[in-house]
Amino acid sequence: MPGVETVCQSIGNNIREHYQCIATGASQKIAVTGTAALSAAITTGIVRLFSTKDCWIVFGNNPVAVANDGDSFFLPGGIIEYYVINHGQKLSVIQDVAAGDLHITGGDVKIL
Repeated sequence: MPGVETVCQSIGNNIREHYQCIATGASQKIAVTGTAALSAAITTGIVRLFSTKDCWIVFGNNPVAVANDGDSFFLPGGIIEYYVINHGQKLSVIQDVAAGDLHITGGDVKIL
């Protein structure tokens, strides 16, 4: 699915304001449980994350998420977050307290 492109034209002074947009890529859904799960390689430079429950995330070539270990970072449930990553990295996720789902969408910045 192509990303949304936004161009806003100011009314009255004909100044065009340009905004950064995300051109979306492939999406993945991973079950968030008490055992670390690994995504497929993400082939874009930006990743959009949404988790239904609080969880711990880490990016890398073959990462393993561990709750509150200093390498993994906390992702609160119900919040959309964007991260810049290296092309081809994977993501590992583990639950904080309760199981849920993590939705991952790759993307790249498009400057209009």
